[in-house]
Amino acid sequence: MLLCGMGKIRISPQLCTRAKFSRSGCRQCLLACPVHAIELGDRSLIITSRCIGCECCVAACPNEVFSLVAEGEDSSQPDQVQSSIYCSKLVPGKIDLSKPLTHGIVPCIGSLPLHSLLNRSAQVREPIKIITADCDHCEMRAGYLTFEKAGREILSPLVSLKVPLASIIVRKGTDRDKREAGKRYLACKAHQGEKSALGRRDFLLSLRRVASPSGRDKKPKGIEKEGPGSGEKRLPVWISALIALFRNNREKFAEGEKAPFFSEMEINDSCTGCEVCASLCPTGALRGKSAQERFHLEWTPSHCSGCDLCEEVCPEHAIHFSPGLPVQKIYEETSAIIKSLYEYHCPECRREYRSRDSQVPCPYCQKQAELIQDYARALYGKTGKTSFKNE
Repeated sequence: MLLCGMGKIRISPQLCTRAKFSRSGCRQCLLACPVHAIELGDRSLIITSRCIGCECCVAACPNEVFSLVAEGEDSSQPDQVQSSIYCSKLVPGKIDLSKPLTHGIVPCIGSLPLHSLLNRSAQVREPIKIITADCDHCEMRAGYLTFEKAGREILSPLVSLKVPLASIIVRKGTDRDKREAGKRYLACKAHQGEKSALGRRDFLLSLRRVASPSGRDKKPKGIEKEGPGSGEKRLPVWISALIALFRNNREKFAEGEKAPFFSEMEINDSCTGCEVCASLCPTGALRGKSAQERFHLEWTPSHCSGCDLCEEVCPEHAIHFSPGLPVQKIYEETSAIIKSLYEYHCPECRREYRSRDSQVPCPYCQKQAELIQDYARALYGKTGKTSFKNE
């Protein structure tokens, strides 16, 4: 785990498609970052000191490589149920975006994660008002474009599917809105001051505690040590929110109705069962399983984030997607075996291989025999003789 934005944003680079596969075409975080603080190298993700903590990368990444450190720690935040959201640019003066903002103020409209918008729309009945500054001339306009993309690809299709969500109204702020945003920011600073004072008091009280006989502090409950492979696959929160939304309104959908922002996967016969796609899938939507001398690729389409990494890494170009997924498969989280291969163990080279045919020779031994034949032809010519003849 890495931290950036003055410790405000948590980074999980093992979920990044570019970190897994350097030739991946994903550029969502790069396009959303208004200060160009993200650098993607050869299987590396670097956040430079230019990061201002605007949270636009958090909202843009489909695999949620970026997340807020304090997310979920204070469930009583008042801005979680308010129907008006103000852009930080409406607040007079300069705001330190590296610190958490509450009371209905966000760094940028593009910093609103999709799951946050879905939860707000499901909780309130009146329209949600997002009040912005002049986005056309703002240095963080890249965040606004991210918000537009989410609305075009996810929120608008949900409305077309007649999902009961509160409408979202985006408008430019007036002088009255600026005064209201200023009041909310002062309340935010007062709240942070109270929490800081409580933190100092708890620290002073901790100095009075008696040390344990072993000289070690007990490990708090609920905290587990992160292993080297922990967190390698994770279902994004926005997908969980969508699944819950469809599940809670399942009776409203017609039979066979499809959601266009999810896709079905197809794998053709050129698949060799190398399992690269399943091993690199960041959400676990594609999994490889072995049972009774068979290898299966199991697919859960509602868990797919649409990062296209599996399609990009497939050496045989066997994976293809078709947009549109039946709503029933989303809320039931239906899994299915989309590819099944035979598993073999060669008694000669002792290697394991897979094939769609019930009887097939070992490709490794076959390749070795072909190489020996090619080497013999190179040495002795096309006649194929294998020994020298004494003249």
